[in-house]
Amino acid sequence: MDGCETKKDPCRPAAYRLGDVIYRSQPWVYSVLQDTAPLACYRCLRTPFSSDRSVQLQNKPPLRRCAQCKFAHYCSQQCQKEDWTDRHQPECKILSKLARSSDQLSLDVLLILLKIIIRLKKEQIGDEIGACSPPSARTFNQLMSHEDELKGSPGVVMLYKAWKPYIAVLDKEGTVCQDLASFVGLYGRFHTNGFSIADYFAGNIGKGLYLAPSIIDHSCDPNAVQFFVGKTMVVKAIRDIPSLEEVRIAYDSTFAVRQVRQAQLGRQYFFSCTCCFCADPQLMFPSLTDKQQSTKCNPQNEAQRYAVQCGSKTCGEAIPLLLQAKTDKCNFFCPKCGQDNQKRMQEARALTVKLVNMQVKKADNQENRVETLVLEKLALEARGLLHPTNFLYGLLLRDLHAALSAEGKKDRAFAYLQMALLPISVHVHPFESASTEALSEIIHYHMEKGQVNEASEALTKLVRRLKIVPGEDSEVFEEYHGLLMDCRKSIKNI
Repeated sequence: MDGCETKKDPCRPAAYRLGDVIYRSQPWVYSVLQDTAPLACYRCLRTPFSSDRSVQLQNKPPLRRCAQCKFAHYCSQQCQKEDWTDRHQPECKILSKLARSSDQLSLDVLLILLKIIIRLKKEQIGDEIGACSPPSARTFNQLMSHEDELKGSPGVVMLYKAWKPYIAVLDKEGTVCQDLASFVGLYGRFHTNGFSIADYFAGNIGKGLYLAPSIIDHSCDPNAVQFFVGKTMVVKAIRDIPSLEEVRIAYDSTFAVRQVRQAQLGRQYFFSCTCCFCADPQLMFPSLTDKQQSTKCNPQNEAQRYAVQCGSKTCGEAIPLLLQAKTDKCNFFCPKCGQDNQKRMQEARALTVKLVNMQVKKADNQENRVETLVLEKLALEARGLLHPTNFLYGLLLRDLHAALSAEGKKDRAFAYLQMALLPISVHVHPFESASTEALSEIIHYHMEKGQVNEASEALTKLVRRLKIVPGEDSEVFEEYHGLLMDCRKSIKNI
């Protein structure tokens, strides 16, 4: 896995069109997350919930728990039997011991490592026949491990010491994981090539290693998107792509400031992205090499994403917030009406620094929660100063929506979410989770209020997207399409 920008040639025929499936793959290894184990089938990763995430579907029975380890849950006896034969039997006693352990470390890493060891002890280094379409000969051993970067990490050494006794139970002969070096090799291959498995209704529920799709490079301006149907990973084109080599997906959410995106990519994947949103020479707070700064970028660059609103009451034009000397006044004049916005630019720069730092602290867990009152004051300061399409303004409004929702203040939260829709729609592709989740929240709010016309309008937008990703045959599309049909019937009967 890596990150880079591709060159587009309009004369080349597309190998993939909008909505085409690029990969459909089963995982080589996968596991639920520790916190979501009671919510998803340990075998097929199906969840019994509907789109409001609180109602269990009537046609999906509750999950049954493994009687021995009391950790794994299954949707059916068939899934439980298949999983016992395939992988759960050798790890069950270990999970049973861990359930009684007082160790506070997350089990997420161990859950994957145990399954990697089970695979390797069976000498299964590649996908089974039919596991991936198109088929791939890529193996676990061919994946980059970044051992040199990880071997000195205190966190990795701590994990090894904590999990060594449990790994030894599974690998008694030490043929797979006999020491720290081999542990780092196993851990590194998954750490830098694994995917978070997300359920549309329940959110992130697991992690998996998909051998063929792991070769796809990253871009913060992706041309393809990955999604999951249970444990099956599907990669679809969201615009025309000339070849497989030019397919790009986003490894994480693109609805984050550049500093947060780059930090996450460097921490987990050991590279710096050079896409148009990361290598823009006009960036606020540039920290790129000369080579990266000379890269030609898409006109929709980061400077435009941080746009300031012109102070003229009759204009309101978006003025890119460039990092230029204060004496360079050409940046202060509105390109549409010619008004001097020097003071507003200075105020916007100061506010932008404040908002970026807040997002960075939030991502680093240095500041788990900003007080709602502080967020509302920042939103009041930003309103009218930052352009309504400003990327940072959208992030602030989203955070404010989440904070107010957590406090049960649904009406105020909804008002901020509606305002956030504009910057989200401008800067995030329509199949990104930030966009579809916002629409989903708006739909359920309108339906709770009995506002069928408004709900129908939002449902129409969402259903059009779901028809492409994940597709008309998905449970997600069927549920929201059904809601749309119900709304239209209600409107006719009014």
